[in-house]
Amino acid sequence: MAYEPRMSEYPLFISYPRSGSHWMNCLMELYFDRPRLREERVTLMPADRTDWMWFHDHDLDLDIEHNNVLYLYRDPVDVIYSLLMAEQGKIKKKGIQQIPELAQGMADHFRRYLGPDGMAKAVIRYELCKADLPSQFKIITEFYGQSFDQSRLDWAADQVSKDKLVKEASLRKKKPDQYMNDKMLSEKYSKNRKQFRIDHGDQITSIAIPTELESYFAPISTGQPV
Repeated sequence: MAYEPRMSEYPLFISYPRSGSHWMNCLMELYFDRPRLREERVTLMPADRTDWMWFHDHDLDLDIEHNNVLYLYRDPVDVIYSLLMAEQGKIKKKGIQQIPELAQGMADHFRRYLGPDGMAKAVIRYELCKADLPSQFKIITEFYGQSFDQSRLDWAADQVSKDKLVKEASLRKKKPDQYMNDKMLSEKYSKNRKQFRIDHGDQITSIAIPTELESYFAPISTGQPV
């Protein structure tokens, strides 16, 4: 994503690609009844809404400066699997060769935003959102200075399923969306992800998770990434 000058006018939501931002952006839009600033986006709201509430970016160049950042992060093994599947359609030799570079890029991203010296003002974890959404969403509402309403969150969460987002992506584009498609819903996709973790998980985590940030990736007792 290119730098967007208007981002300085709004709170900034940052995530590394494939960390669950489609889901979280759409969930926040419905809960707050406000859109995010990115005109081309998967959204369950009318696409012409311009009463923006926040700006979303990935900051892959690590050059954004902002004093009001909400950061979403996810297990780097699942992220890299999802990235390679989106870019190549399957795990190829070329993709496996890219793993060290991708993992190092995630480590740099984590260092920039996590921890006491990180740029994030508030932090949420994808796996915790899946395991206990209310606890993480309370962080979000506090970040935006809004009240927390469990019933409204339940309603919004019911609307933002993965299959609905895939369907919405297909409706807004003339050809299948590279990053949101039916392959993500298949049992084969999930099975291959588990095998990818067996084959490459140790290598990825050893590079992508800085020692000083290991506590952010502690195992959780319930919930699984999807």
